[in-house]
Amino acid sequence: MPERRGSAAMKLNIILCALLLTISLQAMVVIRAYRSGQESTRYEALEKAVKESNTTVRELLKATAETQSALAAIRREDQERAARGEERRETMRKNLQADECARTSPPADVADSLQQHASAAENRRHLRERAGKSDQTDAGTGAAATHDMG
Repeated sequence: MPERRGSAAMKLNIILCALLLTISLQAMVVIRAYRSGQESTRYEALEKAVKESNTTVRELLKATAETQSALAAIRREDQERAARGEERRETMRKNLQADECARTSPPADVADSLQQHASAAENRRHLRERAGKSDQTDAGTGAAATHDMG
């Protein structure tokens, strides 16, 4: 009988070891599945963020292309306007060269009158700028005499 007890104890030990090994393997599988699920969730979130970033980048590229085309149109219009202006100036130059009156200098008294007019206009502008400002800066250091007006 002692052999049967030893053999039963041995079988029991083997069964317990097999059971412990099975439980350990199942625990490892569950842990691995849990971690895999977490990684999958993180991967999906990362994938979603990348897709949203790609969408944003595409929108920015589209806006950039639209802006560049608008700037190109503005540049073209500006160049065309400058070319038209240059053509007008060239036409005026040609017309002035053909016009004898336009090429002659004004008489000296007319030029002097124009210079006096410009000087008077400058003085009036200066007076308008000074209007409303204190006269204290132009006043002398002494007290002014006051007279009874009435």
